[in-house]
Amino acid sequence: MADTEMQENQATGRRGRTRRVGKWALILIGGPILLLVAALVLLNTPLGERFLASQIAKQTFPNGLVIGIGRIEGNIYGEAVMHDVTLSDPEGVFLTIPRAEVDWNPRAWLNNRLDIDSFAARRATLAR
Repeated sequence: MADTEMQENQATGRRGRTRRVGKWALILIGGPILLLVAALVLLNTPLGERFLASQIAKQTFPNGLVIGIGRIEGNIYGEAVMHDVTLSDPEGVFLTIPRAEVDWNPRAWLNNRLDIDSFAARRATLAR
């Protein structure tokens, strides 16, 4: 009878260890995936849109082109409206677009491409 109880305790201990290992594996794999999904959802909120506009403004292309965006509305993963868009070079702002409508495919970034389906600006001011 003592042998039976000892075997049951060992089996229970193995199952408990297996459950703990399984739980930690799930946490280690699922945690980063959950954080990535949360970040992508947060990026499509007004706070995320402001962050995205500021990150775009920080970028300078090799030819000196800087793109400024005042505000982004809509779905940043598809159709969006950008307000107060400016293009500038080292000499200053040369194009101002009060409102621009963009439809693009962000999945193209996975292949290191920029895929814009449509871009519409009803009014723009070219300074030089």
